Amino acid sequence: MNSDTSTLTHSTGSSWHSVLARLFPKSVQALEDRKNYAVTDRGSVEKSTETGNWELQFYPRTDAPNVETIALDELRTGRSPNDNALKIWVTIILLVQALLPVALFFADEVFSGLGLGALVSTIMETGVLPALIISANIFVFTSLRVLFTRMDANWSNSIRSFLENDTKNKMQGIRACLLEFRRFVKWRRYMSYLQAGVIALFIMQIPILFLLPAAFANSEFGWTWHELAAVAAMLFIQVPSIIAFLYLRWFYTDGRDPTVQLCVMLAEERIDYVALLRRGARD
Repeated sequence: MNSDTSTLTHSTGSSWHSVLARLFPKSVQALEDRKNYAVTDRGSVEKSTETGNWELQFYPRTDAPNVETIALDELRTGRSPNDNALKIWVTIILLVQALLPVALFFADEVFSGLGLGALVSTIMETGVLPALIISANIFVFTSLRVLFTRMDANWSNSIRSFLENDTKNKMQGIRACLLEFRRFVKWRRYMSYLQAGVIALFIMQIPILFLLPAAFANSEFGWTWHELAAVAAMLFIQVPSIIAFLYLRWFYTDGRDPTVQLCVMLAEERIDYVALLRRGARD
């Protein structure tokens, strides 16, 4: 985002904030108070006379002689990426794949009335459609695995940062960890909803397997074994696809709770502080 766009966005946000402040002064004030709840009266937090922003004072390291400051706005978690583009592609491919068996089962009759029966039969007999769906699945699940691996690296690096001695790295690491944690939660919630829908559609289409022999035996349908095999293939392709989706959901998005690591960091900080006090008392 360039400076002009950033300025425009900031000014637009400020104008909206001013309008809301005039319309709902108490609610806006309560919202502002929640942002800095219970910290503005702490000795380490003070309001800057130059910028008017609340700032946190801290020592960068245990051996640092001078205090540094950082704006509280820089420490807020903020919004994590939604990855909507990839989610849309995953949703489209999995839902199209889940609905194809029913669509193909009635496609011959429907498209024959439109004069496209020969084209549909050719597509089904040559195996082009299953090949396209398999390729789309490979692309989707490879993209998801690459994304989750990258997110896992960010999550791991952020935890290492807040377990280090440097205070600023700790604070930035906590923020980065919470951002990735929120991103994983979004993916976990999205995948839970989508997998429930895909599995339900798959179960509802299982009766098609029992209708395929009847459709082949009925001369009015005029189906060939190749066309029946294409419908059955589109149904069976969903099984490894659902398994792969569940695998990514279970083993790549779960286990992302930084509470234990943050508690360990807090305990170590207190242990170092108490040890320093006891060493000073002995001296």
